[in-house]
Amino acid sequence: PSPMTKPVFSEFSQTFHRQDSCPLGLRFVMEHSSLVVVGVAPYSVLAKWNTSHPDEVVMPGDTIADVNGYGDLEQMKAELVAAPVVTILFHRENRQVMPEHSLQ
Repeated sequence: PSPMTKPVFSEFSQTFHRQDSCPLGLRFVMEHSSLVVVGVAPYSVLAKWNTSHPDEVVMPGDTIADVNGYGDLEQMKAELVAAPVVTILFHRENRQVMPEHSLQ
């Protein structure tokens, strides 16, 4: 029998300060009425964050649950595009392999 996986969700929040010469760099798509991260642009605020915070990287597959206190998709997108400071609440699904149990 193959090992079973149990989805475990983690939630984390990060604040990013947009800089004039450096874009935020968050690439996302709308999927099932959520915003899902598909990438981080090189040389961006998020790329610098990921490099300097290896244990807290923003990665493809992370879901954006809230931006600056807004959970509405259109408002979240507007904040991501224009707000000088964005606090983003991310959800991440972590897959953990459950140990196999054998019956003997």
